[in-house]
Formats: sequence, structure tokens, C-alpha cells
Amino acid sequence: MRQNKVRRRYAKALFDLSLEMERVEEVYKDMQYIMDLSLEVPEFRILMKSPIIRPDKKIKIFDAIIPQSFQELTVKFVHLIVNKNRELFVDQIADEFFELYKEHKNIKTVHLQSAYGLSDENRKNIIEIIASQLNAQIDLVEDIDEDLIGGFVLKTGDRIFDSSISRKLENLKKEFSVNIYKKGF
Repeated sequence: MRQNKVRRRYAKALFDLSLEMERVEEVYKDMQYIMDLSLEVPEFRILMKSPIIRPDKKIKIFDAIIPQSFQELTVKFVHLIVNKNRELFVDQIADEFFELYKEHKNIKTVHLQSAYGLSDENRKNIIEIIASQLNAQIDLVEDIDEDLIGGFVLKTGDRIFDSSISRKLENLKKEFSVNIYKKGF
């Protein structure tokens, strides 16, 4: 629970300030860089989570590894979270920032599971159909699940559309498991 409050508050503060300063796109890129750094460089995660390394050392190391193109707002924000001992939440704060960004830009994340990869034409058609239905830009996340046999499963928010062969087989199995035979006819 504490993590959710921390990540939400800090991400919202950063997002609101970047919106006010008209630097949302630039800060988004900076946060993407920080997230990539956190995911791809284990030493960065260790640095941020280490209770042994003093905050001033963490700040110096962070300042040394970021590009010159980083926004001053982002740099000051990272300094703030390090000084407040919230640096272990940096990737979660970035995640929450991305959610706020998507909400602001009316971008919906849609997860598509299929048994096989989609062709570019099918992907484009699916994105167009979903975009018109949801009246939003679509961020399509694809996942291949061979257990589906065929068809696809589409998830967005709390809505699921399951048109997979495995689901249809499961439904048939349930239908046939009910014995409708009545003795005496």
C-alpha cells in the first residue's frame, strides 16, 4: 500500500509540474531513459536500492550517467527522490508517470494474445477497429500463446474478448458434460 501511495504522489507531482511547464514530452523521454536504465543495467538498480551508499554519492553517479539532454526538471526530481530516500521506487514512479501520460494523451493499452504473430496488415486493421471503438489512440501489446491453438484474446482495462479456439473447445466440453438425457422417453 505504501508503495502505491509513494509512486502515485511523486509521479503525479512530476507530471503536473511538467504539464504546467509544458515539458511533458521531454520529461516522458527522460523517464523512459531512467526506466530503460533500471531494466537494462542491474548496477543502476543496485545503486538506487543500496542503503549503504549515501544520497550525495547516488546523486553524483546519477548526474554522471545521464545525457546532457535531460530536462532540469527531471534532474531536480531525481535529486529530490534520492534526498527523500525514495530512490528505490524510481522505476515504479516512472511506470506511474507513463500511466498518467497515457491517460492525458488518451492512449489505451490493449493486450492481444494470439497463437501466432500477426501480419502488419492484420495488426493495422485491429488497431484501427479498436481505436474507432474506444475513441482513443491504441498502444498494442502483443503476446504469443501457443496454447490458444488459434484465434486471439483481446484485453483492455477490465474488458476481455476471447475468440480463441481453446476457449471454444472449453465451452464445447462444458456443453457436452451436461447430460440432457431423460430416462423414460
